[in-house]
Amino acid sequence: VNTIAVRIPGSEASKNFVRNEIRSYFSYFGLPHLFFTFNPSAAHSPIFQVMYGDSSVDLTSHFPRLIAGRKHALRLAHDPVAAADFFEFSWRCCFEYLLGWDFKAGKSSAAGGLFGHICAFYGSSE
Repeated sequence: VNTIAVRIPGSEASKNFVRNEIRSYFSYFGLPHLFFTFNPSAAHSPIFQVMYGDSSVDLTSHFPRLIAGRKHALRLAHDPVAAADFFEFSWRCCFEYLLGWDFKAGKSSAAGGLFGHICAFYGSSE
């Protein structure tokens, strides 16, 4: 039963599977030096507004002019695919430019990142 239930997101079996994977990382790489929850806000981001299709946002400006806050939330609700694209873009930029991860090579870049070179990371979604 657990073999099948592992594939069901949020099930106890899938949670146990993730915990076991993380524990196996501990035995191979040691305890993690950094833990963070990545939660970019699409509703307040000018980048999301551009991804939504708003061509009036000038990303070259230090403080770009944006529409009213209520419309940000409406745009977010209207286009959840753009919100998912924004999240994907944001975490990839975070890992590539701040943490120095090379996605093509599947390893830390030669220059490293803010904390040096990454040996391993484990990411999961809720």
